[in-house]
Amino acid sequence: MCKAVQEIERKGVVKGISIGEARGEARGISIGEARGEARGEVKGRIKDIKMIMQNFNLTAEQAMEALGVPKSDYKKYLSKL
Repeated sequence: MCKAVQEIERKGVVKGISIGEARGEARGISIGEARGEARGEVKGRIKDIKMIMQNFNLTAEQAMEALGVPKSDYKKYLSKL
């Protein structure tokens, strides 16, 4: 192969790696943001459950029912109280 073709291939590889890194970084940021939002929602819900329990002298289950927490999520929150 001549040097011109090799240089074109090298530039293509470098550009491909750069594009791949940028896409990976963007995907990583997106995943990190989603995880952070989910954790924040869980922490906020736990705080709300505890406040309802304390202010109204309710059980955790009663507080979750009052807040409209789906019954399928009770176990998740109970384990974090």
